[in-house]
Amino acid sequence: MSGSGTVATGEVSQASAGESARQASMHFARLTVPPLVMFLTALWKINGPSFWRDEAATLSAVRRPLPQLWHFLARTDVVHGAYYLLMLPVTRILGTSELAVRLPSALAVAAATAGISAIAARLVSERAGIVAGLMFVVFPVASRYGQEARSYSIVLALAVLASYLLCRALTSASAGKGLWIAYSMALAGLGWMNLMGMLIIPAHGITVCWAIRTAARPKRVAVSWLTSAVAAIVLVSPLVVLAWPQRHGTERFLAITSIRAIAGAPGHLAGSWNILPLVVLLAVMVFWPKLAYPDLGRLCLPWLIVPPAVLLAAGAVFPVYDLRYVLFCVPALALLAGAGLDTLASKSPVRAIVAGMVLLAALGIPAQLSYRGPDGHGDNIRLAAQIVASHEHVGDAVLYQPPWWRQISAAYSYGFARLNDVALYRTPGQAGDFTGIQLPAGQIRKRLLAYQRVWLVEFLTFRPDPALGTAWKAISHWHPSTFVLVLYQRGRPGTGDRVSADRRR
Repeated sequence: MSGSGTVATGEVSQASAGESARQASMHFARLTVPPLVMFLTALWKINGPSFWRDEAATLSAVRRPLPQLWHFLARTDVVHGAYYLLMLPVTRILGTSELAVRLPSALAVAAATAGISAIAARLVSERAGIVAGLMFVVFPVASRYGQEARSYSIVLALAVLASYLLCRALTSASAGKGLWIAYSMALAGLGWMNLMGMLIIPAHGITVCWAIRTAARPKRVAVSWLTSAVAAIVLVSPLVVLAWPQRHGTERFLAITSIRAIAGAPGHLAGSWNILPLVVLLAVMVFWPKLAYPDLGRLCLPWLIVPPAVLLAAGAVFPVYDLRYVLFCVPALALLAGAGLDTLASKSPVRAIVAGMVLLAALGIPAQLSYRGPDGHGDNIRLAAQIVASHEHVGDAVLYQPPWWRQISAAYSYGFARLNDVALYRTPGQAGDFTGIQLPAGQIRKRLLAYQRVWLVEFLTFRPDPALGTAWKAISHWHPSTFVLVLYQRGRPGTGDRVSADRRR
């Protein structure tokens, strides 16, 4: 009997040790695999897309000396000030290549992936953590903004951090002041990186209202959250004061919310209409036929719905909505879809999950490749700069129509930057903005008397510049991506100077 009991005890110990090893292996995989795969995916062809106009704005800001940057932020774009200050040492150390200035975003989406995995592991299981992290990776929008020199992926990572800290505070019996302080600081960092990120606060408020119904100490939880949220708002309030006078700067590129914007929002959140139906189906599985993971649903549903709904509604009155401002809601969709896939495959071998991931990745490949093309971010400033560099003559002039497209000259050191900007009275650095101060058309016309050739740079549609009279004749015309380049020469073209056909490169 005793021998038999010893054998049984040994078998139990071996089984327990085997289970512990399996859990440790799963934990290690969850910590390493999703963020590493995300980082490598973000690095894949990170140099492929040209800088686009928003990234040119980043480069225009961070190439200024610090005193000029402070002057600039006092006049415009202070909402991105924290990001510019973060990028200042990055560009001083690593330079301004596509890889260098996009690397922080690639690291940010990898960190966000780790946070997504941590949330799913805490609220569902370690395996669900791996699945949810990899689900985020296959969303084309994740690596798209992991390859952009703007603040949006960092905002996303901070939103994930804040949400992780909140779910820890709500699900931990021993959540102390330190955890709530960390949560408040994450919210404040989120707001300073982009004010629209503060829209996560009402979403978290709904989550907390649901949570306190079953909390052991509901009053303590409610007061702790409210105190943390108010503290974060107070910490971000100086940015609101600084940004308010600059609020009209977005009017030229944002529009009142349209039916088209509302209809396009779901597909934009995933980054591909191809994967959206399957992703939504998987997400719905968390709620039907019953709420499988209540804590996950209560965190993710408000996070996914409230910020876009608020911004779209506000956009019906003021031009404020843009997908990039609610990009931080994408992790909620990845968490729900990842939990749904994990539930679907809960009684199946691991290869069922792998098959689901492979299918989603395959459906997203067209979007992934499109985002990595030369004009994958919308503009191909690189090609426009290459055209100018290969056709310019020493002493050529340049005109930007409208003047704010001058900021694209900051994207690449060759091409536009070597042309003589005859329209400038004060440079963007002197004026403290992206455009500089433009001379009147009459004075520009007088300055042009000293030049034989001038480049006209426009966006989408050709419109004659009022500073160019009948003395100037177009001799070449290119349409690289979203830009129009027209090369003018003084006087009537002679032999060999015929206006070339529209050259689409």
